[in-house]
Amino acid sequence: VRALAFSPDGRRLASVAGREQRVSLWSLPGGERTLPATEADEVQSLAFSPDGRAIAVASGRYLDHWDLVANTVTKRWLRAASYC
Repeated sequence: VRALAFSPDGRRLASVAGREQRVSLWSLPGGERTLPATEADEVQSLAFSPDGRAIAVASGRYLDHWDLVANTVTKRWLRAASYC
């Protein structure tokens, strides 16, 4: 598993497995995939918004705002070349 994030209400889990470049969203406790996997780029971390309606996906090149209601990336920011 490369990245995991639980929704604020604990009813969903976002994940990226191994070398996959796809974010999957699962319902809990049943474990059904609730949205199709969405392409991402070298995912490093995930975080739900406080209301659980969006996920921030940090990758090697971008920070994406993924709207879960529309199932689309609504904003994308280019990562700086270096953290230093």
